[in-house]
Amino acid sequence: YINTADVNRVAPFYWGGFYLVGDPEPIQFANNNWRYWILGIGFSLLLLGLFYFINKKKR
Repeated sequence: YINTADVNRVAPFYWGGFYLVGDPEPIQFANNNWRYWILGIGFSLLLLGLFYFINKKKR
């Protein structure tokens, strides 16, 4: 941050609150995200269908 910040923003007041906790290495994820997309879309469609039938019964 200090190397790329504006000259007026290099005081510790602006960057002192940032500190590293834990491992700085990027997290490697497996390529199985399609399962979560399918579950999310299916759950969303289920909720939409449920709301549709509840509103249809009220009318």
